[in-house]
Amino acid sequence: MTVKLIAPLFIHRLHFHLKILLTCALALNSFIVVSFSTSMTMSIVGILSASLSCGIGDVSFLSMTAFFHRNCVSAWSSGTGAAGLIGALSYAALTSALSPETTLLLVTMVPVSLLLVYFFLLARPDHPKFHVQCRCFRRNYDTLMEVEPGFDGQLRTIRSDNPEEYEVYMRDSQSRTGLNNENASDDWPIVPADNVDLQQQHPSLKVKLRILKDLAGLLIFLSLVYFFEYIINQSLFELLIFTNTISEAEQYRWYQVLYQTGVFISRSSVNLIQLKRTWIMAILQALNFVLCLTQVIYRYIPNIWIMFFIILYEGCLGGLSYVNTFYRILQETTPAYREYAMASATISDSIGITFAGFLAIPLRNWLCQLAK
Repeated sequence: MTVKLIAPLFIHRLHFHLKILLTCALALNSFIVVSFSTSMTMSIVGILSASLSCGIGDVSFLSMTAFFHRNCVSAWSSGTGAAGLIGALSYAALTSALSPETTLLLVTMVPVSLLLVYFFLLARPDHPKFHVQCRCFRRNYDTLMEVEPGFDGQLRTIRSDNPEEYEVYMRDSQSRTGLNNENASDDWPIVPADNVDLQQQHPSLKVKLRILKDLAGLLIFLSLVYFFEYIINQSLFELLIFTNTISEAEQYRWYQVLYQTGVFISRSSVNLIQLKRTWIMAILQALNFVLCLTQVIYRYIPNIWIMFFIILYEGCLGGLSYVNTFYRILQETTPAYREYAMASATISDSIGITFAGFLAIPLRNWLCQLAK
Protein backbone atom coordinates (compact mmCIF):
# COMPACT_ATOMS: atom_id res chain seq x y z
CA MET A 1 0.00 0.00 0.00
CA THR A 2 2.87 2.38 0.80
CA VAL A 3 4.31 2.00 -2.71
CA LYS A 4 0.95 2.72 -4.34
CA LEU A 5 0.39 5.69 -2.04
CA ILE A 6 3.63 7.49 -2.87
CA ALA A 7 4.14 6.23 -6.43
CA PRO A 8 2.07 8.95 -8.16
CA LEU A 9 4.45 11.55 -6.69
CA PHE A 10 7.52 10.29 -8.55
CA ILE A 11 6.90 7.21 -10.66
CA HIS A 12 5.99 9.24 -13.77
CA ARG A 13 9.66 10.33 -13.86
CA LEU A 14 10.84 6.74 -14.28
CA HIS A 15 11.11 5.14 -17.70
CA PHE A 16 8.77 2.19 -18.19
CA HIS A 17 11.75 -0.07 -18.94
CA LEU A 18 13.21 0.68 -15.50
CA LYS A 19 9.88 0.11 -13.74
CA ILE A 20 9.40 -3.27 -15.40
CA LEU A 21 12.99 -4.25 -14.62
CA LEU A 22 12.42 -3.36 -10.95
CA THR A 23 9.15 -5.31 -10.88
CA CYS A 24 10.75 -8.46 -12.30
CA ALA A 25 13.95 -8.18 -10.25
CA LEU A 26 12.05 -7.80 -6.97
CA ALA A 27 9.75 -10.72 -7.82
CA LEU A 28 12.72 -12.91 -8.72
CA ASN A 29 14.48 -11.90 -5.52
CA SER A 30 11.43 -12.72 -3.41
CA PHE A 31 11.16 -16.29 -4.75
CA ILE A 32 14.87 -16.95 -4.27
CA VAL A 33 15.07 -15.43 -0.78
CA VAL A 34 12.03 -17.29 0.54
CA SER A 35 13.11 -20.60 -1.00
CA PHE A 36 16.52 -20.40 0.73
CA SER A 37 15.18 -18.81 3.91
CA THR A 38 16.58 -20.09 7.20
CA SER A 39 14.88 -17.62 9.53
CA MET A 40 11.68 -15.66 9.97
CA THR A 41 13.51 -12.40 9.27
CA MET A 42 14.79 -13.71 5.95
CA SER A 43 11.31 -14.88 4.99
CA ILE A 44 9.84 -11.47 5.84
CA VAL A 45 12.46 -9.80 3.63
CA GLY A 46 11.38 -12.06 0.76
CA ILE A 47 7.71 -11.30 1.36
CA LEU A 48 8.49 -7.57 1.48
CA SER A 49 10.30 -7.89 -1.85
CA ALA A 50 7.26 -9.61 -3.37
CA SER A 51 4.98 -6.88 -2.02
CA LEU A 52 7.17 -4.15 -3.53
CA SER A 53 7.17 -5.98 -6.85
CA CYS A 54 3.39 -6.24 -6.79
CA GLY A 55 2.95 -2.56 -5.92
CA ILE A 56 5.34 -1.26 -8.58
CA GLY A 57 3.94 -3.66 -11.16
CA ASP A 58 0.33 -2.67 -10.52
CA VAL A 59 1.08 1.04 -10.79
CA SER A 60 3.30 0.61 -13.85
CA PHE A 61 1.08 -1.64 -15.93
CA LEU A 62 -2.19 0.12 -15.11
CA SER A 63 -0.69 3.52 -15.94
CA MET A 64 0.71 1.97 -19.14
CA THR A 65 -2.83 1.21 -20.33
CA ALA A 66 -3.22 4.96 -20.98
CA PHE A 67 -1.05 4.47 -24.08
CA PHE A 68 -3.06 1.57 -25.49
CA HIS A 69 -6.59 0.81 -26.63
CA ARG A 70 -9.18 0.71 -23.86
CA ASN A 71 -9.48 -3.08 -24.28
CA CYS A 72 -6.11 -3.33 -22.55
CA VAL A 73 -7.88 -2.72 -19.25
CA SER A 74 -9.97 -5.82 -19.89
CA ALA A 75 -6.87 -7.81 -20.86
CA TRP A 76 -4.99 -6.64 -17.76
CA SER A 77 -7.91 -7.40 -15.44
CA SER A 78 -8.45 -10.80 -17.00
CA GLY A 79 -4.75 -11.56 -16.64
CA THR A 80 -4.71 -10.66 -12.96
CA GLY A 81 -7.75 -12.86 -12.41
CA ALA A 82 -6.10 -15.73 -14.26
CA ALA A 83 -2.91 -15.22 -12.26
CA GLY A 84 -4.73 -15.81 -9.00
CA LEU A 85 -6.48 -18.93 -10.27
CA ILE A 86 -3.53 -20.45 -12.14
CA GLY A 87 -1.11 -19.49 -9.37
CA ALA A 88 -3.17 -21.23 -6.69
CA LEU A 89 -3.76 -24.35 -8.78
CA SER A 90 -0.16 -24.64 -10.01
CA TYR A 91 1.29 -24.19 -6.52
CA ALA A 92 -1.05 -26.86 -5.14
CA ALA A 93 -0.14 -29.22 -7.98
CA LEU A 94 3.62 -28.65 -7.73
CA THR A 95 3.77 -28.94 -3.94
CA SER A 96 1.97 -32.27 -4.12
CA ALA A 97 5.09 -33.71 -5.80
CA LEU A 98 7.86 -31.27 -4.84
CA SER A 99 8.93 -29.40 -1.75
CA PRO A 100 7.75 -25.76 -1.36
CA GLU A 101 11.37 -24.61 -1.69
CA THR A 102 11.83 -26.39 -5.03
CA THR A 103 8.45 -25.12 -6.20
CA LEU A 104 9.44 -21.52 -5.52
CA LEU A 105 12.67 -21.98 -7.46
CA LEU A 106 10.70 -23.31 -10.43
CA VAL A 107 8.36 -20.32 -10.26
CA THR A 108 11.31 -17.98 -10.85
CA MET A 109 10.69 -18.55 -14.56
CA VAL A 110 7.56 -16.37 -14.26
CA PRO A 111 9.28 -12.97 -13.69
CA VAL A 112 11.92 -13.92 -16.27
CA SER A 113 9.15 -14.69 -18.76
CA LEU A 114 7.46 -11.38 -17.96
CA LEU A 115 10.67 -9.53 -18.75
CA LEU A 116 11.08 -11.35 -22.07
CA VAL A 117 7.46 -10.71 -23.05
CA TYR A 118 7.75 -7.00 -22.29
CA PHE A 119 10.96 -6.43 -24.23
CA PHE A 120 10.49 -8.85 -27.14
CA LEU A 121 6.77 -9.57 -27.58
CA LEU A 122 4.79 -6.50 -26.51
CA ALA A 123 4.07 -4.08 -29.36
CA ARG A 124 4.88 -0.81 -27.62
CA PRO A 125 3.71 2.60 -28.88
CA ASP A 126 6.11 4.92 -30.67
CA HIS A 127 6.52 7.17 -27.66
CA PRO A 128 9.60 8.40 -25.74
CA LYS A 129 8.49 6.55 -22.60
CA PHE A 130 8.99 3.28 -24.47
CA HIS A 131 12.23 4.19 -26.26
CA VAL A 132 15.41 2.56 -25.01
CA GLN A 133 17.41 5.75 -25.46
CA CYS A 134 15.06 7.73 -23.23
CA ARG A 135 16.51 8.84 -19.91
CA CYS A 136 15.29 7.02 -16.81
CA PHE A 137 14.73 10.32 -15.06
CA ARG A 138 13.19 13.11 -17.07
CA ARG A 139 11.46 16.42 -16.71
CA ASN A 140 7.67 16.56 -16.51
CA TYR A 141 7.03 17.46 -20.12
CA ASP A 142 9.86 15.68 -21.95
CA THR A 143 7.42 13.10 -23.32
CA LEU A 144 5.05 15.57 -24.92
CA MET A 145 4.77 16.10 -28.64
CA GLU A 146 5.91 19.40 -30.13
CA VAL A 147 3.17 21.96 -29.67
CA GLU A 148 1.93 23.77 -32.73
CA PRO A 149 3.04 27.43 -32.75
CA GLY A 150 0.47 29.78 -31.29
CA PHE A 151 -1.70 26.94 -29.96
CA ASP A 152 -3.87 27.92 -27.04
CA GLY A 153 -7.07 26.49 -25.59
CA GLN A 154 -8.66 24.78 -22.66
CA LEU A 155 -8.58 21.09 -21.85
CA ARG A 156 -11.68 19.69 -20.22
CA THR A 157 -12.98 16.29 -19.16
CA ILE A 158 -16.65 15.51 -19.68
CA ARG A 159 -18.81 12.72 -18.29
CA SER A 160 -21.41 11.01 -20.44
CA ASP A 161 -23.56 7.91 -20.38
CA ASN A 162 -21.93 6.87 -23.65
CA PRO A 163 -18.18 6.18 -23.21
CA GLU A 164 -17.62 6.79 -26.92
CA GLU A 165 -18.64 10.42 -26.46
CA TYR A 166 -15.65 11.30 -24.29
CA GLU A 167 -13.23 13.60 -26.01
CA VAL A 168 -10.99 16.55 -25.37
CA TYR A 169 -12.70 19.88 -25.98
CA MET A 170 -10.65 22.86 -27.09
CA ARG A 171 -11.73 26.44 -26.55
CA ASP A 172 -9.85 29.03 -28.59
CA SER A 173 -8.57 32.02 -26.70
CA GLN A 174 -8.26 35.53 -28.08
CA SER A 175 -4.69 35.80 -26.85
CA ARG A 176 -1.95 33.46 -28.05
CA THR A 177 -0.09 32.02 -25.09
CA GLY A 178 2.95 29.74 -25.36
CA LEU A 179 4.04 26.78 -23.23
CA ASN A 180 6.52 28.84 -21.25
CA ASN A 181 3.94 31.34 -19.99
CA GLU A 182 4.05 30.85 -16.23
CA ASN A 183 0.75 32.67 -15.81
CA ALA A 184 -1.10 30.21 -18.02
CA SER A 185 -4.05 28.52 -16.36
CA ASP A 186 -3.77 24.93 -15.21
CA ASP A 187 -6.84 24.26 -17.33
CA TRP A 188 -5.13 25.22 -20.59
CA PRO A 189 -3.86 22.34 -22.68
CA ILE A 190 -0.22 21.46 -22.96
CA VAL A 191 -0.81 19.43 -26.12
CA PRO A 192 -3.16 19.67 -29.07
CA ALA A 193 -5.89 17.07 -29.49
CA ASP A 194 -4.09 15.26 -32.32
CA ASN A 195 -2.71 11.93 -31.09
CA VAL A 196 -3.62 13.00 -27.57
CA ASP A 197 -3.81 9.38 -26.40
CA LEU A 198 -0.01 9.21 -26.57
CA GLN A 199 0.63 12.67 -25.17
CA GLN A 200 0.53 12.08 -21.44
CA GLN A 201 1.09 15.02 -19.12
CA HIS A 202 2.02 15.04 -15.46
CA PRO A 203 -0.55 17.43 -13.98
CA SER A 204 0.01 20.30 -11.60
CA LEU A 205 -1.12 20.04 -7.98
CA LYS A 206 -4.35 21.84 -8.79
CA VAL A 207 -5.17 19.42 -11.59
CA LYS A 208 -4.17 16.42 -9.44
CA LEU A 209 -6.64 17.44 -6.76
CA ARG A 210 -9.35 17.97 -9.37
CA ILE A 211 -8.73 14.52 -10.84
CA LEU A 212 -8.79 12.85 -7.41
CA LYS A 213 -11.97 14.71 -6.51
CA ASP A 214 -13.66 13.46 -9.68
CA LEU A 215 -12.51 9.89 -9.02
CA ALA A 216 -13.20 9.86 -5.26
CA GLY A 217 -16.55 8.08 -5.49
CA LEU A 218 -15.25 5.28 -7.70
CA LEU A 219 -12.19 4.75 -5.51
CA ILE A 220 -14.16 4.71 -2.24
CA PHE A 221 -16.58 2.10 -3.58
CA LEU A 222 -13.70 -0.09 -4.81
CA SER A 223 -12.00 0.19 -1.40
CA LEU A 224 -15.21 -0.88 0.34
CA VAL A 225 -15.65 -3.87 -1.95
CA TYR A 226 -12.12 -5.07 -1.21
CA PHE A 227 -12.48 -4.32 2.50
CA PHE A 228 -15.48 -6.63 2.89
CA GLU A 229 -14.03 -9.16 0.45
CA TYR A 230 -10.77 -9.57 2.33
CA ILE A 231 -12.46 -9.55 5.73
CA ILE A 232 -14.29 -12.66 4.49
CA ASN A 233 -11.15 -14.21 3.01
CA GLN A 234 -8.79 -13.51 5.91
CA SER A 235 -10.99 -14.05 8.95
CA LEU A 236 -14.00 -16.16 7.94
CA PHE A 237 -12.88 -18.70 5.33
CA GLU A 238 -11.23 -21.00 7.87
CA LEU A 239 -14.29 -20.80 10.14
CA LEU A 240 -16.90 -21.65 7.48
CA ILE A 241 -16.78 -25.32 8.40
CA PHE A 242 -19.28 -27.98 7.33
CA THR A 243 -19.44 -31.49 8.80
CA ASN A 244 -20.18 -34.79 7.05
CA THR A 245 -18.44 -33.70 3.88
CA ILE A 246 -14.86 -33.17 2.68
CA SER A 247 -12.14 -32.37 5.20
CA GLU A 248 -11.68 -28.87 6.60
CA ALA A 249 -8.42 -28.44 4.68
CA GLU A 250 -10.14 -29.43 1.43
CA GLN A 251 -13.02 -27.08 2.17
CA TYR A 252 -10.59 -24.18 2.56
CA ARG A 253 -8.78 -25.06 -0.68
CA TRP A 254 -12.06 -25.19 -2.58
CA TYR A 255 -13.09 -21.83 -1.14
CA GLN A 256 -9.87 -20.35 -2.53
CA VAL A 257 -10.27 -21.99 -5.93
CA LEU A 258 -13.90 -20.88 -6.28
CA TYR A 259 -13.08 -17.36 -5.14
CA GLN A 260 -10.27 -17.06 -7.70
CA THR A 261 -12.55 -18.55 -10.37
CA GLY A 262 -15.16 -15.89 -9.69
CA VAL A 263 -12.53 -13.15 -9.84
CA PHE A 264 -11.20 -14.46 -13.15
CA ILE A 265 -14.63 -14.75 -14.78
CA SER A 266 -15.79 -11.29 -13.71
CA ARG A 267 -12.53 -9.51 -14.52
CA SER A 268 -12.80 -10.89 -18.05
CA SER A 269 -16.34 -9.59 -18.57
CA VAL A 270 -15.96 -5.86 -19.27
CA ASN A 271 -16.06 -6.28 -23.05
CA LEU A 272 -19.45 -7.99 -22.67
CA ILE A 273 -21.00 -5.84 -19.97
CA GLN A 274 -20.08 -2.49 -18.42
CA LEU A 275 -21.48 -1.50 -15.03
CA LYS A 276 -21.46 2.19 -14.16
CA ARG A 277 -23.06 1.93 -10.70
CA THR A 278 -20.11 0.34 -8.93
CA TRP A 279 -21.56 1.35 -5.56
CA ILE A 280 -23.99 -1.57 -5.96
CA MET A 281 -21.08 -4.02 -5.69
CA ALA A 282 -19.99 -2.40 -2.41
CA ILE A 283 -23.46 -2.90 -0.91
CA LEU A 284 -23.73 -6.48 -2.16
CA GLN A 285 -20.27 -7.34 -0.82
CA ALA A 286 -21.22 -5.89 2.58
CA LEU A 287 -24.29 -8.14 2.58
CA ASN A 288 -22.03 -11.05 1.65
CA PHE A 289 -19.89 -10.30 4.70
CA VAL A 290 -22.96 -10.23 6.96
CA LEU A 291 -24.14 -13.54 5.48
CA CYS A 292 -20.79 -15.26 6.06
CA LEU A 293 -20.39 -13.77 9.55
CA THR A 294 -23.81 -14.96 10.68
CA GLN A 295 -23.09 -18.39 9.16
CA VAL A 296 -19.95 -18.67 11.29
CA ILE A 297 -21.94 -17.77 14.42
CA TYR A 298 -25.27 -19.55 13.85
CA ARG A 299 -24.45 -22.16 11.16
CA TYR A 300 -27.86 -22.05 9.48
CA ILE A 301 -26.78 -22.86 5.91
CA PRO A 302 -27.49 -26.59 5.54
CA ASN A 303 -25.23 -27.52 2.63
CA ILE A 304 -21.66 -26.71 1.65
CA TRP A 305 -22.71 -26.35 -2.00
CA ILE A 306 -24.68 -23.24 -1.08
CA MET A 307 -21.55 -21.80 0.51
CA PHE A 308 -19.53 -22.72 -2.57
CA PHE A 309 -21.92 -20.63 -4.65
CA ILE A 310 -21.67 -17.71 -2.20
CA ILE A 311 -17.86 -17.77 -2.37
CA LEU A 312 -17.95 -17.86 -6.18
CA TYR A 313 -20.37 -14.92 -6.08
CA GLU A 314 -18.05 -13.05 -3.70
CA GLY A 315 -15.19 -13.36 -6.17
CA CYS A 316 -17.42 -12.18 -9.02
CA LEU A 317 -18.39 -9.03 -7.12
CA GLY A 318 -14.76 -8.16 -6.44
CA GLY A 319 -13.74 -8.73 -10.04
CA LEU A 320 -16.65 -6.74 -11.45
CA SER A 321 -15.88 -3.80 -9.18
CA TYR A 322 -12.19 -3.84 -10.11
CA VAL A 323 -12.48 -4.03 -13.88
CA ASN A 324 -15.40 -1.61 -14.19
CA THR A 325 -13.75 0.95 -11.93
CA PHE A 326 -10.56 1.10 -13.98
CA TYR A 327 -12.49 0.91 -17.25
CA ARG A 328 -14.54 3.95 -16.24
CA ILE A 329 -11.43 5.84 -15.13
CA LEU A 330 -9.85 5.24 -18.52
CA GLN A 331 -13.04 6.42 -20.23
CA GLU A 332 -13.84 9.45 -18.10
CA THR A 333 -10.42 11.02 -17.62
CA THR A 334 -8.97 13.59 -19.99
CA PRO A 335 -6.67 11.57 -22.29
CA ALA A 336 -3.59 13.65 -21.40
CA TYR A 337 -4.01 12.77 -17.71
CA ARG A 338 -4.95 9.09 -17.97
CA GLU A 339 -1.52 7.84 -16.95
CA TYR A 340 -1.64 9.79 -13.69
CA ALA A 341 -5.27 8.88 -13.00
CA MET A 342 -4.68 5.15 -13.48
CA ALA A 343 -1.54 5.20 -11.33
CA SER A 344 -3.31 7.09 -8.53
CA ALA A 345 -6.34 4.80 -8.56
CA THR A 346 -4.28 1.70 -7.74
CA ILE A 347 -4.18 2.74 -4.07
CA SER A 348 -7.92 2.18 -3.61
CA ASP A 349 -7.97 -1.63 -3.50
CA SER A 350 -4.83 -1.69 -1.33
CA ILE A 351 -6.45 0.59 1.25
CA GLY A 352 -9.41 -1.77 1.54
CA ILE A 353 -7.17 -4.84 1.78
CA THR A 354 -4.91 -3.23 4.41
CA PHE A 355 -7.74 -2.14 6.70
CA ALA A 356 -9.34 -5.57 6.28
CA GLY A 357 -6.07 -7.16 7.40
CA PHE A 358 -5.97 -5.07 10.57
CA LEU A 359 -9.58 -5.87 11.43
CA ALA A 360 -9.40 -9.55 10.47
CA ILE A 361 -7.10 -10.48 13.38
CA PRO A 362 -9.31 -9.27 16.28
CA LEU A 363 -12.47 -10.41 14.48
CA ARG A 364 -11.15 -13.93 14.04
CA ASN A 365 -9.96 -14.06 17.65
CA TRP A 366 -13.40 -12.94 18.84
CA LEU A 367 -15.16 -15.56 16.72
CA CYS A 368 -12.84 -18.30 18.00
CA GLN A 369 -13.55 -17.32 21.60
CA LEU A 370 -17.26 -17.24 20.85
CA ALA A 371 -17.13 -20.83 19.59
CA LYS A 372 -15.54 -22.15 22.80
